[in-house]
Amino acid sequence: MSPEHIQQKENKEKIAHTNFLPRCRCTDEQRRIIENKATKAGVSLSEYQRRMLLEGAVITPRPLVDMNLIRKLDELAVQINKIGNNINQIAHVANIHMDINDGMFEQAYLPLQSRLNRLDELLDILENGS
Repeated sequence: MSPEHIQQKENKEKIAHTNFLPRCRCTDEQRRIIENKATKAGVSLSEYQRRMLLEGAVITPRPLVDMNLIRKLDELAVQINKIGNNINQIAHVANIHMDINDGMFEQAYLPLQSRLNRLDELLDILENGS
């Protein structure tokens, strides 16, 4: 068998084993949107089309958890807990004495204010990135 015949046979075998996706027409903008969705899903354009046609959806893998973000969220939870404790202490004193003088208020309020400030800092970090 000649090299040309072997090549033709190989080409025919490749074609026989290749599946073809249906073509569709779309605007440049639609194609850009589809390509972006495929990229975000972490699959090729062909794979994205195949999954959409067969399954109606493309499940995207979850991004890896950022441990720095987890630590910041933990610190945020601690700060919120401390704020709650301070509020409970203020309420307890108010219920017992039925009166809070300025000194008692400042003693409870200043630590609360510093924790609220720290909470604002953490929220800014989380909203704006690390």
